Amino acid sequence: MRAEIEAVLQTGEHGSVEEDAEEFADISADGRGAVVGAFDGAELVGYFSVSGREPTGSIQPIQLNGGVRPSRHAQGIGSLLLPAMLRRGRKIHAEHAPHLPVRFAVTGKTDDAAQAALLTTQGFLPHRWSVLMRHELTGLPEVPPLPEGFTLACTDPARDATRLLAAHNEAFKDQPDAAHWSAGDWQEMVVDKSQVRWDLSAVATSGDEVAAYLHTEEWPAGGATAGTREGWIARLGTRRAYRGRGLATTLLVRALHACAADGLTAVGLEVDPKNPTDPLTIYLRSGFAVTARLTEYQLTEG
Repeated sequence: MRAEIEAVLQTGEHGSVEEDAEEFADISADGRGAVVGAFDGAELVGYFSVSGREPTGSIQPIQLNGGVRPSRHAQGIGSLLLPAMLRRGRKIHAEHAPHLPVRFAVTGKTDDAAQAALLTTQGFLPHRWSVLMRHELTGLPEVPPLPEGFTLACTDPARDATRLLAAHNEAFKDQPDAAHWSAGDWQEMVVDKSQVRWDLSAVATSGDEVAAYLHTEEWPAGGATAGTREGWIARLGTRRAYRGRGLATTLLVRALHACAADGLTAVGLEVDPKNPTDPLTIYLRSGFAVTARLTEYQLTEG
């Protein structure tokens, strides 16, 4: 069903049964999340997931996701799923962080007017926007050299966890709505994630310090290209003190060449165009093209 939904939405989210199972297990592992199916008799016609994370500052963030089988659109199923998602999210909030306000967030394609109208009925408002991009791994630019004083190295998720987490939190702290990641977040989202390709990832170091880093994931492609392999730039960041020296561009172009050499057919990513480091320019200059625009809708209560 998720593959059918993705074939219509084309958001770049392709997952195998095993990867979906891993995602759903992570969502519900600590009691802060749930995955619920919507059935018409024996037919699975829709689903939703509710994922609560550790409180960030003075608010409890809860991510909502879901979809309806395309053949069952315009039958009112989404109108049933969204209130059910909110009820489950409010229950999780009441059990784990009732002393804090809660912020629900759900992301959809900017041009999906029906979804926007549905979310508005429940009080959601558009809050931030992002861009999906894709590189077909053709006509790759040459890998620019690293500036003098920097070294390129592969990453070890366990050994380098402390250094990489520190670099990540510093690199993204000036991004809109940035959340400080804990060691547990890093373990769940990076170290334990089966899709991460550490051999296609790298860091640029200055002495013993991580100056910039890039994490690549691999996902099976869907639709007409089923059976092919696609990469995903999950994270690319440069610490403040090392910006403006071309480190991110070098890591990115190097990763594109490595993905092509490994047999991947394309690489995608999602970027916030309002990020003050202007990553959109770096990606466009490296040959990425915009494929879709996404909107995150938020509802805050309490």
